Amino acid sequence: MFVRSRIIHKQELIERLHQEQISEAKLQFFINISHEIRTPMTLIINPLEKLLSENSGKHPTYLMMYRNAQRILRLINKLMDIRKIDKGQMHMKFRRTDIIGFIRDIMQTFEYQADKKQIMFQFRKDSFLEKQEELGVWIDLNNFDKVLLNVLSNTFKYTPA
Repeated sequence: MFVRSRIIHKQELIERLHQEQISEAKLQFFINISHEIRTPMTLIINPLEKLLSENSGKHPTYLMMYRNAQRILRLINKLMDIRKIDKGQMHMKFRRTDIIGFIRDIMQTFEYQADKKQIMFQFRKDSFLEKQEELGVWIDLNNFDKVLLNVLSNTFKYTPA
């Protein structure tokens, strides 16, 4: 009985170790792919920065492309941080941010979709904020950005023209 129990325990240990190795291989593959995507994104962003500087940032399409490319790059960087998350080493970083400007900036990402679907898309502040141009709040920019983009993306996805 004791020998059989040891054999079963050893098999379970081997199986668990095998599963951990598979998980680690998948994670490493995921990180490698993220890194491979990051390089061409950087190669897209650099010429966009040049176009923006040459046109003094006046071309709204270039600006929108640049902002979205930067957003993709931030997402790729988050993907590359997955190992930190896996090991419990990822921490939120809160900083004081003008939420009104932050929301307006994200809204610009969706202006094309709003025009295309003929949706009236605007940001309204409450009456007590009407005269304020800024409202400072403490947020984790990366995570709040993700939440707001998700909400707006789903809104446009499921709102008919």
